[in-house]
Formats: sequence, structure tokens, C-alpha cells
Amino acid sequence: MSKSYKLILIADLSFEAQIKILDMRNQYAVRKWMFSDHIIGKDEHIQWIERLKTDDRQRTFAIVEEESGAIVGVTGVNNIDDKHKKAFMLMYLDEMYQSRGFGAVIEFHTLNYCFDCLKLDKLNCEVIDGNAATLRLHAKFLFQNEGFIRENVIKDGKRVGVHLLGITRKEWDENRFIIEGKYGSFLSRYSVAFFDTSGAIG
Repeated sequence: MSKSYKLILIADLSFEAQIKILDMRNQYAVRKWMFSDHIIGKDEHIQWIERLKTDDRQRTFAIVEEESGAIVGVTGVNNIDDKHKKAFMLMYLDEMYQSRGFGAVIEFHTLNYCFDCLKLDKLNCEVIDGNAATLRLHAKFLFQNEGFIRENVIKDGKRVGVHLLGITRKEWDENRFIIEGKYGSFLSRYSVAFFDTSGAIG
């Protein structure tokens, strides 16, 4: 039997659930690869939640295990550009879910959501140099290397570069069923649905 996960807009969660996300954001395994890698305080976290409620350029979802109610990750997009039909993908998982292949499941469904529900034509992402696991994951799901910005951010007191990746709607439409067939046995272990205030959306 498949395990079920609901992907719920963070802005629509209860305040208690929103606060629980703070612990995950502060896990070293998560913030290690963030542009801002400091320990996030409660007030700063609440300000982030408030911005999510009013910023139409972000669609940020908590990944909620339906049976337990545990929040095990975050996925979605930011910098949505309606004119050019593009956005930047974001995703991070609780450290307990980072080595289970679970990221591949969420990435597959997030790509479907971005191209089918948001009707984007281009999806971009940025990956800090050294994050080999995320680069491999994105490559499996057809993201192409579109450049490298040298010494772009400071990590652990050193300047490091950032990889620029991207995928087009055409690339995804032409290959998604091949990918689904390749990873079908694994994808079938999980039921994943996106939700907003109106209910299931994909």
C-alpha cells in the first residue's frame, strides 16, 4: 500500500504547523546548502510566513505525511514571472528523508505541478557548488546545466560558486512518461497531491 503525502501551501497551515517548519529549516543538513545558512530565529521565521501569505510570486508547500501529520519537507517555486511563464524551483527535505530517494518522488510531482497547474514554460534552479547529490537528482529529471557563477556566495567563510540549471516545458512533456516508466515502481509507493485553499489541485 502506498504512503500518502499532502503538499499544502504553508500559508494555509495552522500557526502551530507553520512553527514546526522552523526546526527543519534549522537542521544543519538543510541550511548547509541554503544561501542564508544562519540559525533562523522564531521572529524571522514568522516574518517569512507572513511574506508567503501576500507574495503572489511564491507557491511554497509543506510536505505533510497524511497518516502522522509530520511535516517532512518543503517544495514549490518562487520568483514566478507571469509574463515570461518562468519561475525558480525550491525543495528541501527533513534530514531523515534525504537518503530514501524520497526527493525523486517530490521532484517528479513538483515538475508536473509547475508545468500542468502553473502552466510555466521554463523552470530554473540554483545549486551551490559542492552539493553533488542535488545536482545528480536534477540531472535525472532533465535539468540542463545553463551556467556557473563563480564565487557568488559565502559559505563557511569562503566564496563558492553557484550552478544555474533549467528545464523547459517541451523537454518535460517529451520525456515525463519515459521518466515515469523508469522510476514507476518507486513512484507507485507514494501517493502525492498538491492542495490549496480550494482543495486538491494536482
